Amino acid sequence: MTVRVSDLNVLTVYVTDIERARTFYVERLGFEPGEDMAPGLLLRSGKVTLYMEAGRRNRQTESREFPEFSPCFATESVKQSYETLKAAGVRIVEDYQEFAPTFALFKMTDPDGNLIEIAGRP
Repeated sequence: MTVRVSDLNVLTVYVTDIERARTFYVERLGFEPGEDMAPGLLLRSGKVTLYMEAGRRNRQTESREFPEFSPCFATESVKQSYETLKAAGVRIVEDYQEFAPTFALFKMTDPDGNLIEIAGRP
């Protein structure tokens, strides 16, 4: 028997410091604070819901030597997002690249080293 996934309910992000993570995701990525749900909290932006859970060990690297599961967020302008986040001192691990007139991407990390991709229209 097969279970067919129909939608994404929530994406969990494991962090070491909940307040530092909240600040990053709210002030740098525009998420709105949601409910506190011990041991974490919900954040929302558009149709995306994140659950931040604290008390995890900080990642030492964003290396791809092990399996990765990382979010890929869409923004109105990937290039503008790249320039804004880079100017704010966010750690960029793969610079802005355009692959077609309609597709661009870059990769960064949050304060805990979690890999995040921003992709979509340049």
